[in-house]
This record gives sequence, structure tokens and C-alpha cells, in this order.
Amino acid sequence: PEGRVQRVHLQAELQLRARAAKDSQPPVELINPGEDPVWGHGYSLLPLPDDGDIFFDLEGHPFLTPEDGLFFLFGLLLREDGEWAYQEYWAHDQEQQAEAAARVVDLFAARREAFPGMHVYHYNHTERSSMARMTAGHASAVAFSQLEETGCFIDLRPIVKNSFQVGIERYGLKDLEKVTGFERHGEIEKGAGAVLEYEEYLRTGEESYLRDIALYNDNDVRSTLALRDWLITHRPSHARWREAVVEPKESNAERDEVIANLLAQGDGTLGQVLGEVLGYWRRESSAEVTPKFEQARLPVADLIDEPDFMTGLEVLDVEQAPDERDPGRDVFTAQVMFPPQVLSRNWELNEKKKSRSLLMTGADLTSGFADLVGFDAEAQRATITWKRRHDEDAITPTTVVLHDWVNAKPKPDVVEAAALAFLDDAQGINPATEQLLLAEAPRFSGGRGPANGAFTDEVDDICDWVDGLDRSVVAIQGPPGTGKTYRGARMVRKLIDSGYRVGVMAPSHKAVDNFFVKCIEHFDEAGILNKLKAGRKISDNSQKEIPEHVGYHTGNSAVARAG
Repeated sequence: PEGRVQRVHLQAELQLRARAAKDSQPPVELINPGEDPVWGHGYSLLPLPDDGDIFFDLEGHPFLTPEDGLFFLFGLLLREDGEWAYQEYWAHDQEQQAEAAARVVDLFAARREAFPGMHVYHYNHTERSSMARMTAGHASAVAFSQLEETGCFIDLRPIVKNSFQVGIERYGLKDLEKVTGFERHGEIEKGAGAVLEYEEYLRTGEESYLRDIALYNDNDVRSTLALRDWLITHRPSHARWREAVVEPKESNAERDEVIANLLAQGDGTLGQVLGEVLGYWRRESSAEVTPKFEQARLPVADLIDEPDFMTGLEVLDVEQAPDERDPGRDVFTAQVMFPPQVLSRNWELNEKKKSRSLLMTGADLTSGFADLVGFDAEAQRATITWKRRHDEDAITPTTVVLHDWVNAKPKPDVVEAAALAFLDDAQGINPATEQLLLAEAPRFSGGRGPANGAFTDEVDDICDWVDGLDRSVVAIQGPPGTGKTYRGARMVRKLIDSGYRVGVMAPSHKAVDNFFVKCIEHFDEAGILNKLKAGRKISDNSQKEIPEHVGYHTGNSAVARAG
């Protein structure tokens, strides 16, 4: 694309000028904002400076052990009594790393409570993404997620790269010191040097190696401060400040409180496991969504060849209407045109797939979720719909990306219900749920269970113990065609013979119907079909796949009575 060619041409020109000038400061060109919603709009990510601001950098060894790397130093720069002060937190094993991460998050949270307009500045995504990984499953995970979702972390790299072109070959923090004028002190020059120094410390135990690493890290956070201040000094008058606190795209406050109360019960407890499980889908969603949003904020010229991104959108028409389900939101439907670009087949809509979920970015790097409800590749037209609360900034979509994340509902709601029951009464949680969460062995009543305590896949063995389960769970696993349904039908017969009712659940109605058919066939072959009473819930009569021997109902209570 022409825009990319112009940028590369100017970058090459600036680097040639820098080489010709040798020891002089590299030339710098401000990128003027244009139609591209990202290129030239870097300053829209920069908030006002605040007395509570923190500058943060990690030092780590990626291959300390065959299993894990280690972040051995957490370095921070913050104001104390009006002066910038360096703080260091060391970790020499995984347990200490988790403790250091938790202490740093606690400091960030306390600092933001004292200074609501503060932010944590870093260069490149490593600090934020690594902290997310290190806090996962710990009590500090909730506080970190709240900081992250409300925009506390400011990565200066995309701000620089979308605001200025500089006559340097790499846009690393140390390369930019040629522009900011920051001067380093100490013998370590690169991050790899810090790794070698740490290896020497582990070999000798000499504290001097740690002091050298701390000085190097101190240089990094002070260089990050110098870069932030340089950006403010060179900020154009037309640029707007990013808001201090970003409203999270989804409200998690109540669930966050539940997770925090669970994780506070300590490692290895049922509460801690419940807290980790309850936060699982949110962590997975963030791992999926965050990189896509970051990539979607790249300039149009960098996305035009990405088949899952539709970029360079021109809005032709927008309709706005109240959201019938939420009076505090409006629904927007936009007709957009996109320039020639290669798009994957996943953009196509059909009778089975009438819409597709999207992530969306707009002018000034606003973002949100949307849906594709119309698509015409030949005409280069699409219809996009999204919702926006009345107190949120308006958004004009410029880039959208396919978002094929499967909605986790109702699984988090079910786990939260179990968690609330547990917090209300530690004995109130379903025993089968407790067994699954703590990975305990199945429980049997009256001394029942598999012979000699060993499970086999023999049908007779399974049927011998299945009606002795004591509010417990046994998993029978196997790939397709290995006899799970065959064994299940015979387990149903044994349970019914023992006076039990059997509930059947599956990921799809088709799977439930297939199981019903096998049960009917087994009871029929045994000449006891009259013993079988089956009921299944449907939404309409078209879903009656097994017309005989199954009662179909549209309500749960009727299905329960049918069995």
C-alpha cells in the first residue's frame, strides 16, 4: 500500500541522515494524523502525568531451569517526598517470584487508591503480560485485573511508534536514549548482560552481581521516565490526553469480590481452587482478546494483508436506536465500505452462520465488541452492529477483526453459584462438585466400589458399582467408537433397576438423542422396554427426533415428571 511505502521511504531517509551526521542526535519527524486511525494517533494513548506515577521494569532469565524461566528483579521508580526513588524486589525461585509479583501489585493498587490519576509506565508489553501470568491463580490476580482493565498500565512503545519517525534502526528503549538524552551509568549495557551477571551470582553468591543488575534496572526505569517526559515536552498542541481511568468493557466487580474472598483462603484449599476456576474463563478470554486488540491498533498499512482483519473502513451510514434490553445503552448499525484486501473465507455469512462476532477499533484508538450481520465481498460492503452505553465515548469503526471466542456462559454462572454456596456455608457445596475440584477419588456407600479398588472397562464390573456411588463422580473416557454409549445404556438399566432416575446431559441435542436411541434398543432387546420412561425438553415440535418411547415437553418440570 502507498502509505506503507511512504513510511518506509521516510524511515530510510532519516536513517541515512543520522549516519551522515554521525554523533549528532538522530533526526525526528512528527507523524501528522491522517485518515489512518492509528498512524499519527499515538498521543491518544498518553494520559496526563501524575505525582503518583510509577515506572516499571523487569529483569529475568528465560531459561533458568528446563521447566521455567524466572523474573529475578522487579524494579520501580516512584516519587517519595517529592524525589524520584528506586525500589527493588528480588526473587530467586518461583515461590519468591509469586510473592514479589503480589507485593508489586499491592503497591500499584494502594498507589492508585491514593493517586486516582496515576499510571504504571513500561516499555513494550513484557511487563504487563508477564505480571498477568505471574499473578494468575493468586489472591493478587483480581487486583491486577482491575488495574489492567481500567487502563493503569501505559506501554510507551506504541505511543512512540505512532507519533514519531526517528533516524534509528530499532525502536528499543536504549536506542531512543539517543533522542531523549538519557545517559546510563554502570557496566551492564544490555539485558543479556544482566542474565550473565545473575548466573554469576548463582554460581558464586557474591552480592556485588546483584548490585550491578539493580543499577542496570535503575537505568531502565529512569530511561522510561525520560522517554515519557520527552513525549510530553514534544506533545503537539492538537493532541488530546487519554482519560486517566478507562471504563472496563465488561463489569466484573461483584465476581471479582467473590474470587478475592475465595483466593484469600490460601493455597490448596477448596476456596482457592474455586477462585481459580471461577477466574479461568476471564483469563482465557483476556489471553485471546488482548493481543487482537493490540494488533488491531496497528496502522491500516500494516493490517491490509491480514486476512482476519477488515481495515480502512469508511462508514457510509449509521443508525442509532435504544437497546430494548438495557435502557442505558444504544444499538448502532453501520453500513461500511472497505478497500480492496484479501479476506479469509470466515467472513462469509450463510443460513447457518447469520452473524459473526468481532473486535472493533476506531478513531483515536477507541475499542469495543461488535457483530458482522452483513457482508458482500464483491461490493466491498459490510454491515456492523454494536452497543454503546450513554456514558461511553462514541466510536467510529475503522478496523474490525474476527473474534471466534466461544461464549463461556453459563459455566461461570454455575461455578459462581457453587462458590457463593461455599462462602455462605463451607459444607453447603455439592459433594460431587467438591470431589471434582479437589481431584479426589470417587466415594462409594456401604463398602461398595470396584473390586480391589481398581477400575476396569468391563461392563459387568461397571454395573456392579455404579449404583453404589455416594454423591460422587466417575469419568469414563474414550475416543469415538470405543463403547462409551454402549456401557452408558447398560449403566442406565442398572440404575433404573435399583430405583434411580437418570438425567442425561450432552453438548448437543443430537448427542442426547443418540444416547436415548441406544438405551431404547438395549431395553427392547432385554424385553423390558415397558420399564423405560423417557422425557426430553424441546423448544418446538420440529425437534422430535425419536417419535416413539420418548415424551417431548417444552418445560423442565414436565420433563422431570415424565421420567
